[in-house]
Amino acid sequence: MSGEKIVKIRFERDTSYRRVHANSFWGGVNSHGELEFDICEDIAESVQEIRLIYPEVEGTQVKEERLPSSMENETRIRRIQHMGVVMPIAVVPGIIKWLQEKVSVMEE
Repeated sequence: MSGEKIVKIRFERDTSYRRVHANSFWGGVNSHGELEFDICEDIAESVQEIRLIYPEVEGTQVKEERLPSSMENETRIRRIQHMGVVMPIAVVPGIIKWLQEKVSVMEE
């Protein structure tokens, strides 16, 4: 077994590590040729009431305005950007393969 190299990997969690729910990604290739994306969570919100509150401008009072009722009860999407990721494009095929393997296991 001479000539074999042993690689030991020590796993550590960053102090800012946290687990988040994600159902969307947003990004692309940056100017350095790396994949850059945000991991997001899209939440549908039903609007019950819409009010616009304008701040006080010198010499005027705070103004509050309700939008027409035709705009109420619309569904809006709130996108929470949990974190951003930048990775070398060379690792992307391996990640795609890993994800496909995980999906295949779930489909069986």
